Amino acid sequence: TAIVDVVRTYGAQGLVDIVDAEDLETKLRTVLSRPRDFLLKQVDAYLANMSWERTWEAMDAHIQRAYAMKSIVPLRRRA
Repeated sequence: TAIVDVVRTYGAQGLVDIVDAEDLETKLRTVLSRPRDFLLKQVDAYLANMSWERTWEAMDAHIQRAYAMKSIVPLRRRA
């Protein structure tokens, strides 16, 4: 079953082939007969820009900016 996010990202880039159960054997034979070196370089280049480490760094930067903008009001002691 095609997953929309996979089709939109990896399928649109030509990095994966999406097939139904009826076409699986034929597609597997086709894919396995192709040279892999070029495709693997394309996949590696695409994935290099979307690692979890980069995702975390971007999220952490957003958190740090939000924290820096936060105004802290000190507690007052009652007499």
